[in-house]
Amino acid sequence: MLIAFPAGIISALRPGTPLDVVTSLISQIGVTIPDFWLGILLALFFSLV
Repeated sequence: MLIAFPAGIISALRPGTPLDVVTSLISQIGVTIPDFWLGILLALFFSLV
């Protein structure tokens, strides 16, 4: 949430910029990925960090 709100506001203010494209891509991936797969990826990521 701390990253999502500012990134969303910045991309809304500057449409078509690389930040807007990356923010849109990440949000689309977050919406379309199944919950169980996201859980596995997050567990793997945080176990390595």
